[in-house]
Amino acid sequence: MKRIRRKISIIFLIGTIILLPAIRTEAFHTGLNYIPTSDMMPPDTLGIRIFGMGYINAKNPSTGKEYSFGDTMLETFTLKLGLPTLKLSHRWQFNMEVAMDMTMNQEEEIHGDLEDADFDAGVRILNEGVFGSLSPALAFGVTDVGVSSHTPWYVVATKSIPIPYFFSRVHAGYLWNNFGIDDESGFLLGLDTAIIPSRLYLMLDFYGKDKMDYGNYGVGLFWIIVKDSPLGKVYVSSSYFVPENKDKPYEDGESESIWFGLYFDHPLNIFK
Repeated sequence: MKRIRRKISIIFLIGTIILLPAIRTEAFHTGLNYIPTSDMMPPDTLGIRIFGMGYINAKNPSTGKEYSFGDTMLETFTLKLGLPTLKLSHRWQFNMEVAMDMTMNQEEEIHGDLEDADFDAGVRILNEGVFGSLSPALAFGVTDVGVSSHTPWYVVATKSIPIPYFFSRVHAGYLWNNFGIDDESGFLLGLDTAIIPSRLYLMLDFYGKDKMDYGNYGVGLFWIIVKDSPLGKVYVSSSYFVPENKDKPYEDGESESIWFGLYFDHPLNIFK
């Protein structure tokens, strides 16, 4: 009897592992705390993002002047548009998005001149599982187009992990020209996992090293407030950045910082 129960348990576990990769976690459409993922805006959907952030213990590297959290606050307003899916075959389907970012209420002494609008674009060229259960989703994109002399761009892969209840995904990629700095390039690593399935997620990520002199760790929460309504979906997020070396100044985006985000996704039905 014990052997039969053990066999049933093993069969159940194997079945769970096989079936779970087909269960899709909630796409964030925002990346994680900092790094991008292979998630794209749903086709024919408008996304509105409002971000606020501030540095902790920031200091001017030239003068030694210290800034409070309020001194370093800035707000960013983003519009994202999910474009129609381009289907080349049952395997090759391109999911695309474009975005415009506008930064407001920032201190030029701290953040420089960030008031001009910039543009982003991304495309997922492979969905997860199209070449077998182990194949990840694959995407690439560009950011800060129009304001950076060296346009940042990235490639990233996403793969689900078959963990019962705690639906999770891992992300890995590479970023070129971070902050628009020539050859300021490094690795992207991330994890998102469900705390409350389809409602609350934990986000962990890292970027840096290789051709960067530093690394940045991020930890955050992503909360889906409204999943289904005539007006769309509503999300909020909060993130905390922990630099590898807290003693360094903020000049490379390496100081401790806190971010808050409010998101709205609204179906447009204009491409039908």
